[in-house]
Amino acid sequence: MNDFELNYELTGTGWAEVSFQKNSNVKIEISYLHDTLLDLSKMAISLSNGDKKAVALFMDEPGEHLLVVNNISEVVEYELRWYEDWVSWGLHPENDFEVILKGQSTTAQISNEITKVLKHLYSKYGLKGYNEKWAEHEFPIEQYELLTRA
Repeated sequence: MNDFELNYELTGTGWAEVSFQKNSNVKIEISYLHDTLLDLSKMAISLSNGDKKAVALFMDEPGEHLLVVNNISEVVEYELRWYEDWVSWGLHPENDFEVILKGQSTTAQISNEITKVLKHLYSKYGLKGYNEKWAEHEFPIEQYELLTRA
């Protein structure tokens, strides 16, 4: 059931590569046009607080992925959706997507994986280095501190 694994690497100025699942080769490229790391941080906090649904946006150029997590009792179902254009900017219908990946996990596993990514990026780049590399958005330090204290 705990097949959720998250890896997040900055690959160039304003670009990152993200992979989502053990035993899968699903990797996506994301752009600085959206603050995905902040979305993921908020997702971890939201799920830890018992919220029933959380989403994180991964913007590409063009298109975008949306990670949708539904908290159903002790089981969390997640789905990675692909949109051919930016639904978040109203350029594509919200119900026109392809499911790239589905699975089940726990809120603890998803929160731990997101926290692991934050720790990795913070230790590798620090605040200044991350901000220089990501270009548009600052490292989500408040959420990082909240998650690492938990």
